[in-house]
Amino acid sequence: MNIKAYVDVDVSEYAKQVHAPTLVLHGANDRIVPLALGEDLARTIRGANLEVVAGASHTLVHRHAETRSKTISFILEVEGRQPHNS
Repeated sequence: MNIKAYVDVDVSEYAKQVHAPTLVLHGANDRIVPLALGEDLARTIRGANLEVVAGASHTLVHRHAETRSKTISFILEVEGRQPHNS
């Protein structure tokens, strides 16, 4: 299965090289990628923020408006701007 190949890849050496503001999003109900992998990624990237989205599964940016909002807010924060209230 393609997902298995994705999960089995060790990205820790690449993650250590990330020096940009980083938001790691993970669905609390993700059955494809274990939460432990998201936690490891967030720990490996220096200064990364981990957001675990309650009730969300895999492809959470696509499926959850809350996650899209968190993503936009993070980008605007990094740019030094405030998000617009919707």
